[in-house]
Amino acid sequence: MAEDAAAMEKALVRAGWELVDVLGALGSGQSQRLFERRWAAERDRAADELTPLKAGPSIPDGIHKLYRSPANWTRFRRTIDFVRPGDRLFEVGIGRGYLAGIFLRDGKVGAYHGIDLVPENVTATRQTLEHNGLADRAEVHEGNLYDLTREQVAEFGADLVVCCEVIEHVPDPEAALKTLAAALPEEADLLISVPLLGRLENVWGHVALFDAQRIKAMVEGAGLTTHLVDVVDNTWVFVLASHRPGPNDRAMAAAAALADPWVDVPADPELPRALRPL
Repeated sequence: MAEDAAAMEKALVRAGWELVDVLGALGSGQSQRLFERRWAAERDRAADELTPLKAGPSIPDGIHKLYRSPANWTRFRRTIDFVRPGDRLFEVGIGRGYLAGIFLRDGKVGAYHGIDLVPENVTATRQTLEHNGLADRAEVHEGNLYDLTREQVAEFGADLVVCCEVIEHVPDPEAALKTLAAALPEEADLLISVPLLGRLENVWGHVALFDAQRIKAMVEGAGLTTHLVDVVDNTWVFVLASHRPGPNDRAMAAAAALADPWVDVPADPELPRALRPL
């Protein structure tokens, strides 16, 4: 059974890299059209299952509207699939704490520790969590990704380290991922996300571009094993990795949680005209 699970994980990872490669090559518009059923299923699930946090004074109206956009709402919902109830979650790059609140409320993590380079983000995250009654299981501090150590993460007892929408902001993502890998305890998992090639470039301080080859080389260069690769809302690449060989239970659960875009599609008894034999 373990060999079967390991083989299945390898197949899923291979398919994930191929999807990233294909969507990057197609470009945003064509991949949106060709994979529309998939993206719509993801958005519908997010709209049905996720409810907003209380914004509070730490999240201005414009930022709150951005968080509530269908794309970001879908990204937040998909992120929860990688979390297990009771997890001790360490997040690097916390923004204003909206995702932290979703981890605590909907992911039901047992404890949360977040760091951010920007002092204002640390203050805003504390306020967001307090405003939503979630601060009792959380602590947040000012901190630099490049100063992160395994001792720091292990002392917290992290099961999962999350660094989503961060390394596209730094000039050397490879060094950033190597730092995260060096700080990752042997029994913990790492979830990263970056924009898909051709999406969200030259905005919000993004300075790095990512195709499938670069992301794959980054993970392997950091000495990590990839357990799952996914594309969310035709915009973001998610990668779950660790120091351990597969299979990985967290990856299998996240893969199984994907919405099925074909579940309500009736069978068509006739082939499309273009596919009929002459």
